[in-house]
Amino acid sequence: MNPLLLPVLFAQGMWVRQITPRLPDASGPNEGIVAGSRPVFRLIMLGESTVAGIGAPTHDLALTGQTAKALAQRTRRAVQWLALGRSGANARVALAELTPRLAGRRADAVVIALGVNDSTGLISVERWKKDISQLAGAVRNHLTDVKIVISGPPPLECFPAFPGLLRNFLGARSRLLDQALSQLAPTLQNIVHAPMIKGLNDRHFCEDKFHPSVTGYATWGEYLSRYLSDE
Repeated sequence: MNPLLLPVLFAQGMWVRQITPRLPDASGPNEGIVAGSRPVFRLIMLGESTVAGIGAPTHDLALTGQTAKALAQRTRRAVQWLALGRSGANARVALAELTPRLAGRRADAVVIALGVNDSTGLISVERWKKDISQLAGAVRNHLTDVKIVISGPPPLECFPAFPGLLRNFLGARSRLLDQALSQLAPTLQNIVHAPMIKGLNDRHFCEDKFHPSVTGYATWGEYLSRYLSDE
């Protein structure tokens, strides 16, 4: 990156922050069940604002609920789901604030959905890998040998909220973190890396042009269900 462009990137970032609408988390219960056959598949999702459901009216229409619906359709099993999300969280914040909420829970699989705030926060690759490793370890401490699917950071080069130069810069950052995940996952126990989803367009984003729309959550949820199912 040309150092002369840094002031331009900073100015574009401040401009985006000022004009982007502040939307609330999804309303309603952050857990539920999708009907199907037994045994029930217990799914927990942990992450940033997408798990908090910003851009969707309710959690069952946000990422966790949509993933549960797609998984139930794929496996014909009932899926019990729980969303543990915090807007603005990066991997280190998720470790400190979200993993304690796993105490006393049981799960067949956990999805970790992070990366936007680590990308925009310019977290180094080495710190990202360390934070993700510690986060996965904390999940294991609560849920033993549960399957963990780590979703790759969303493709920031597709976000309509960002002007061109900032979009390209942050897109390169998110791809770098996604590549690091692909290298890290095979070294960790029972961890699956779901590479960043591709092919997003404007209809996949809500009114703030930053968070997913209900359509975007449905597309992403169906994609993640493939990594959760053993079929």
